[in-house]
Amino acid sequence: MLVELMRYDEALASFDRALSLNQQLEGAWFGRGNVFLTKKQFENAFAAFDKALSLNPDLPLAEGSRLHAKMHCCDWSAYQVECEHLVTSLRDGKLAAFPFHLLAVNCEAKDQLKCAEAFIEDKYPAVVNHISSSRGQNANGGTRIRLAYMSTDYRQHATSNLTAGLFEAHDHSRFDVIGLSVGPNDGSQLRKRLEQSFMHFVDMSTLTDEQIAAEISKLDCRHTR
Repeated sequence: MLVELMRYDEALASFDRALSLNQQLEGAWFGRGNVFLTKKQFENAFAAFDKALSLNPDLPLAEGSRLHAKMHCCDWSAYQVECEHLVTSLRDGKLAAFPFHLLAVNCEAKDQLKCAEAFIEDKYPAVVNHISSSRGQNANGGTRIRLAYMSTDYRQHATSNLTAGLFEAHDHSRFDVIGLSVGPNDGSQLRKRLEQSFMHFVDMSTLTDEQIAAEISKLDCRHTR
């Protein structure tokens, strides 16, 4: 919970406290590694992931996280062997890596897909109670296509630097273009540019997943200007 709240020092202290009580808690070692990875302390992250993996070779996501941290340390010893072992683990159906970490590993597109599917199935299982959508006629009378882009990166970020021009290039006579932000507002000039590039911009960063889904379901009948 502390990690999700980005209170990393407190999270690290909690993991250390747990390990002071039991050094064999592989989950605490893994959590510790994630905090160090976020803080860009890659050598400490590698050591924590390495310990977690030694305690449980099948610990979900640990193998890929260890290799990811090791690469950040520019430690290329046994690199090819470890990459091949990671891909084999994924092909065997193990949840061995975060999908983003796998992008830096030499593998096939089908391996990346398998990794992503396994991660989504584990972290975001199918919702039983779907939110119903009351679809209605577009506010413009149905003459334009309503198009919404959702992102965590409407800020000074590589993704937005690459896509800002795309958003601005949409033909507003043919499209109702909406920006849905579920990430932080850094107050940058790029953020202001992005907000102005959409016909309607919605900051959903403080909403829960259920609230976001409910808001999206309303977009079919909501005015965009």
